[in-house]
Amino acid sequence: MLDVDGIEFDFEPFWRAIKWDDEEAYRRGIGKLPTCKAVDLIGFGRGLVALIEVKDFRHPDAEWSRVTNGSLAEEVAFKVRDTLAGVVGAARQHSPEVWRDWAQAMHASPALRVILWFERPESFYSDPRRKDELQHFRDVLKKKLAWLTSDVFICSKSEAVRLPGVSARDALAVPGP
Repeated sequence: MLDVDGIEFDFEPFWRAIKWDDEEAYRRGIGKLPTCKAVDLIGFGRGLVALIEVKDFRHPDAEWSRVTNGSLAEEVAFKVRDTLAGVVGAARQHSPEVWRDWAQAMHASPALRVILWFERPESFYSDPRRKDELQHFRDVLKKKLAWLTSDVFICSKSEAVRLPGVSARDALAVPGP
């Protein structure tokens, strides 16, 4: 179970998944650069690599303008770029025996997906304007990541997950029976 900003992610055993910016290789490596960004989670399993950025816009202070003005798409693209560079650097400089597998998976896996795990308030789902804005945002994000992959998805707990063997829930939620 990996907790990111109050959302718990559960990966089935076939996944190898980590919180990248919690890793020593990140902190001692590319994380030392002042403008470095990092996705929240990276994982690989069964021929799939996933780079997952988590944003929770259910909070009142969430800035929806970052979606509409493209700055969130740019931030996610920078995080993906820096994460890839950081993993390659870790494989070369920090514990190569550990990070070589991660770098190799990113290079050789037949599928690499970028997932923006994007929680939104309930009112979002009944507002057609917000849905249109989110669709436009997804298109902008896909264009910014076209150099790497066309598998770019926006997911949340209430929508179909594009990652087999991965589930999420609010950390404070009481597990069901």
